[in-house]
Amino acid sequence: MMKNDTICAISSPPGSGAIGIIRISGEEAIKILDKVFVSNAVFKSGQMRHGFIVDGEEKIDEVMAVGFDDDKTYTGEFLAEIFPHGGRIPMMEVLSAVLDCGARPAEPGEFTKRAFLNGKMDLSEAEAVMDFIGSVSKLSAKTAFDQLEGKLSDKIKAMQNELTDMLAMIEAGIEYPEEDLEKHIKNKCLPKLDVLIENGAKLEKTFESGKYLKEGFNVCIIGKPNVGKSSLLNALIGKEKAIVTEVAGTTRDVIEELFDINGIPVRYFDTAGIRKSDDLVESIGVEKTMQTIEKANLVLFVIDGSQVTDKRDDNIYELISKKHVVMVLNKSDKKINMPNYKMNEIVKTCALSGSGLDELEDRIYHGAVKGQEKMEGIIITNERHRQILKAYVASLNGAREAFLIDMDLDCVSIDIKDAWNSLGEITGVNVTEEIVNRIFENFCLGK
Repeated sequence: MMKNDTICAISSPPGSGAIGIIRISGEEAIKILDKVFVSNAVFKSGQMRHGFIVDGEEKIDEVMAVGFDDDKTYTGEFLAEIFPHGGRIPMMEVLSAVLDCGARPAEPGEFTKRAFLNGKMDLSEAEAVMDFIGSVSKLSAKTAFDQLEGKLSDKIKAMQNELTDMLAMIEAGIEYPEEDLEKHIKNKCLPKLDVLIENGAKLEKTFESGKYLKEGFNVCIIGKPNVGKSSLLNALIGKEKAIVTEVAGTTRDVIEELFDINGIPVRYFDTAGIRKSDDLVESIGVEKTMQTIEKANLVLFVIDGSQVTDKRDDNIYELISKKHVVMVLNKSDKKINMPNYKMNEIVKTCALSGSGLDELEDRIYHGAVKGQEKMEGIIITNERHRQILKAYVASLNGAREAFLIDMDLDCVSIDIKDAWNSLGEITGVNVTEEIVNRIFENFCLGK
């Protein structure tokens, strides 16, 4: 998987500011920097220098630049960074000059891939890089940074060490059968297996809340026309996102807004009122509403509390019966008509005055963190890790069963080795090239 050529890429996002970043990594990084960069200052690893990028005799841009020895860099290779003016043309001109001097364009995530391959970080830490960049709340950023700092890796390695000790004990029993150690090994290993199985299952369960931190908790606001759905959205997010009129069917498309509730990224979807309509645009909006309901983690079923429910409300109630639902009795500043629906969670609100919104937000937050588990402060947010932990637990349960029915220690050993190897797929100790390539191809260029 290792490549020895020198790569380069723009590492700053387009239009990010007055100054951009071009990164060069590989054996020839410093030599290429010397070819394109002219400065009166003498090169010293880690020291920023002022100068000019040149193409032959022509100056292209006035920049700052820095080079690093390979033992002090992000990638574990010789690395250089150039800081040109941030406009598209200056950036492309400088990048072109670097390419002309022998570098090649980096593939998506190739800098971080090289950091992994060169032992600067393990695979779980590398995966956390993009999670950190793409964080949508402070809490999701902290979770990703904890993983980037190695908290998940440390836990995985500790679990592997326990398995290694167990395997050593079992191998001794296999190597010296005349010592009749099987009963002693069984009594020593079974309690440890129980703990390791429990810890693996707990860690796997943290994904339920971890996925909301990473992707957002989807809340669909649904109801018939003119019950106050758009007013409710505007009140929840504190701004006029949706158009509000007394005309039925004003909302014709799904309106999406990301909001933060106590660190949980909540994605609100204000939907078109569900009703039959001859209006083509409104009908398309209703169809999109149906699709949004499917992907919702929580549904806010909005009812005009000042009116008696009708067949349209009944139809929506049947439609969402299998979802996690909070019934919102809006317009609670008027006389409330309590619907005859079986609902565990009911909140009375007035979108215009703000009454009941704090309670509603609290219900939304607890819907997102319901059953939330942490294991020693660790939360997994990656589906790949979840599947690996399931396989790990299954292997250890196999080893436990083998112990209980007094199978040969060789059979127990096979299951424990499978569990050890599963954990190694998280850290990258024993992962295939295909998996590595699949992970890094989802990264952005320049990272």
